[in-house]
Amino acid sequence: MTVLYKLAREQLSKQHHYDFGLRALKSVLVMAGELKRGSADLSEEVVLMRALRDMNLPKFVFEDVPLFLGLISDLFPGLDCFVLNMRLQMLCFQMYETMLTRHTTMVVGPTGGGKTVVIKTLCRAQNNRDRINSCPELGLLTKLYTLNPKAMSVIELYGILDPVTRDWTDGVLKIRDQLQSYCALLFEVGDLQYASPATVSRCGMVFVDPKNLRYEPYWQKWVKERENEVGISPLVLRVSVFKSEL
Repeated sequence: MTVLYKLAREQLSKQHHYDFGLRALKSVLVMAGELKRGSADLSEEVVLMRALRDMNLPKFVFEDVPLFLGLISDLFPGLDCFVLNMRLQMLCFQMYETMLTRHTTMVVGPTGGGKTVVIKTLCRAQNNRDRINSCPELGLLTKLYTLNPKAMSVIELYGILDPVTRDWTDGVLKIRDQLQSYCALLFEVGDLQYASPATVSRCGMVFVDPKNLRYEPYWQKWVKERENEVGISPLVLRVSVFKSEL
């Protein structure tokens, strides 16, 4: 693990949300323990490779993914580290697995990449009634409470100490000190340029890169907006031809 993190620190791009310290190692060990207990027949090499892959891949930008997979392949020769493409379903899986090992997860990425969609899709999937009834261990009743930090002052958000009475008044984020196993904090941010290394190391990271969307969502939205403006049949035909040529 330490060799992989040393190589990743040296060869991957420098991003504000990357962390290869002790807390990252602990998360890998926690995930490895869960995998081993769930699949006792797997060898330790396979368990460690999967834990390293699954706990680190979600935070990488588009260009660093093949580089990291190459490092894993070199350190674990003969083992298949194949991953699905980084589409919506895969990002939901990655966020779910990240939240299993961290109380707080940050969904990072530029506007238009699909951060909100990933969060809401995972929430809807866990609230699926058919899944909850047929397979309770996969279904999980989930409630999502959204808070815009710019909608209130710093005092309302974090709390304040009265200079006269020395009494402390809690802010909205007092919940962070009372997180139970069934609670989690999610932060949806564009980047972590001004976050301290301590903050980054304490949170799980899921990077939602717009490059993973490719072209389909854009032309699908464009077609849907024009369904009532033009005849849809020739438009769909032209799009289909365009897709086949790609």
